[in-house]
Amino acid sequence: MSKNLMPINKDSILTEVEKARQIAKGTYDSPCLSVCNYNDNGQCQTCGMLQSEKKHWKTNPPEEDKERIRQNAAHRREEMEAPQK
Repeated sequence: MSKNLMPINKDSILTEVEKARQIAKGTYDSPCLSVCNYNDNGQCQTCGMLQSEKKHWKTNPPEEDKERIRQNAAHRREEMEAPQK
């Protein structure tokens, strides 16, 4: 992950119940915050993941897939947070 793209600190955001649910679903190590808000393109406006990426994550993909998804979601979050021109 590039030094400008910060991972989400879930421990400061998720409740213990939400954390337990994510661990049970196998998504705790993903960027997902369990507060999904999708746009028309299927991108979550909360974490930056695509619906297809969230589904793929639940299949326990190889670590290189997970890292690619993390990076892509971080880039999307960065784009969402950038001031609009």
